[in-house]
Order: sequence, then structure tokens, then C-alpha cells
Amino acid sequence: PVPVPECACCLVHVALAPHGLDVARVRRVGFDQLAHARDLHVDRAVVGPGLAAVDALPPAAPAATAPAAPWHRFPRGTGPGQLLHEQLEWLAGERFALAREPALAAALRTRLGRRAPEVNADDAVDWLAQVCDTPVPALGAALSGLPRTWPELEFWLPTEGLDAARVDALCREHVLPGHERPALPPRRLRGLLMGFADLVFEAPDGRFGVLDHKSNALGDDDAAYTPEALAAAVLHHRYDVQGALYLLALHRLLGQRLGARYEPARQLHGATFLFLRGVAAPGAGAWHLAPPMALIEGLDAMFSGAKGLPA
Repeated sequence: PVPVPECACCLVHVALAPHGLDVARVRRVGFDQLAHARDLHVDRAVVGPGLAAVDALPPAAPAATAPAAPWHRFPRGTGPGQLLHEQLEWLAGERFALAREPALAAALRTRLGRRAPEVNADDAVDWLAQVCDTPVPALGAALSGLPRTWPELEFWLPTEGLDAARVDALCREHVLPGHERPALPPRRLRGLLMGFADLVFEAPDGRFGVLDHKSNALGDDDAAYTPEALAAAVLHHRYDVQGALYLLALHRLLGQRLGARYEPARQLHGATFLFLRGVAAPGAGAWHLAPPMALIEGLDAMFSGAKGLPA
């Protein structure tokens, strides 16, 4: 079998080993700061699990009538989004077997009752059971059918002196070219870009990919989660940049673990954004970025050219 990471530190070592950097002595920045206009010159700015800081819309006004599906009537906002991420991280450790193991459903209700007693636990369990067992065409399986998964893998990328505009231009060229999106703020990055991938997985065809859960509400029913709407949300939040950085981290990891045996065309699956409220829509709410090697190699060259920090 292909060697794969056993812990989050594997991605850290992949990102830092070629640069000889001392993690304790460098500034850290997160994707949220790369994608939004705010000060980058800070000592600690670490993005939380799944980059949840840019993952949820503000609470919306309640609909005139409650939507029928639990995933549409579930509360919106950053707090509920983080709650869902925490439960999916836990379920990944249980092989997403929620629909097949009643004990997991009971344990999940207990977790929800302790963490967020105001939330309808039955709705959350029903929704997450659907998320776990619904086949996702982009993955070639349901989450519960993936051969191997590794939740919350952490990556760090040295960025000292890297111009964010160059990253922006490269992503515009290779991800949905010709489609408008907000510009990344004009920044010269200094420090380590840090992120957490919700899930690294092995697909049924043996390729390795990365998946990020999104709790964004795009509308009040399944019809709102069309491929066009998913693509528009990806560009609006600049998840195209997030996906590209995830692919760069995974590309470096596989290259280090496999060496000369690494063949990206055969072993790199891509980055998938799973919009959880689109679980019953065609495509199960997934937007997939197949690995454009020109983009990954371009980013690799950019980040490799970033000036190193003193050890």
C-alpha cells in the first residue's frame, strides 16, 4: 500500500523540512488573512478546524414556513458550522458509519446535547447520517465507503516575501478561468501559512484527495444547490485558493512519501468541497477541483522561492 500520514505532523514536516525552519520562532498566518483584507504582521493567526472562519454565512432571516428537510432548517452561522465540523471530525474516526451503527447515533445525540443543547439533535443526526451514506459522484463513493480517511491534517507553508497577487493570478488562470471573483488583498506574505484539511482520503480508485466540509446556506431548498450555484459560492469565498493550497500540501506530502514512484496523474485525486446543505441535490452538494498540474507546480515554485526565515 501507498505510505500515508499517520498524524498531522507529517504535513508539517513536508512543508518545513526543505527550508530548515524553526516553527516556534516564526510568524503564522491563516487562509482567512490571505483571502481577506486584514493585517498579516502578527505572531499568531492560526485558522481553526476546516478553516471555519470563512466557512459560514451570517444568520439568515427565518423562512415564512419551516423547510421540510433537516439540513435546510438547521441553524445557520459560524457557531452551527463549527458544531457540524466537530461532529464530522469525530465521525471520520468512526469510519462515518452513523447510519449503520445505532450506538453511534446515540453517542452523537449525547455529544450534541452536551455541546449545543439548543440544537435539535434528531435533525442533526438525520442530516449527518445522510451526509455519511449519500454517494458523492466526485468521490466515487459515500464518505462511509471511502477505503481510508485521515481527518484534520495540518499543513504549514513558508511564505516569506511571497506576493499574494501572484497566487491570485495563478488561481484565476487555472480554476474556472474567465469567471469573476473578489481579488485577494494586495499583500506580501510573511510567516507560515497554516491550515487544516478537514479530510484527506483514499478514493476507491486508489488516488488520494482532500475534502473540506462547507455549511454555507445557498438557499432554502435543494434546488439552490446547482453546480452553477456551488461554483459561484466557491469563487465568492475564494475557496479556489483554499483548494489550490490544499492540493499543494498533499502534492508535497505524496512526493516526499513516494519519491520517484509518485505519479500525480495516477495518484492525486483533487480537492472536493462538500456543501453539506446540498446533500439531497444532484451531485450531493460536491464541487470538485481536479488537480491542474500547471497550477500545483506553479504554486510549488512560488512557495519554494519564498525567502527562508532565520533558524
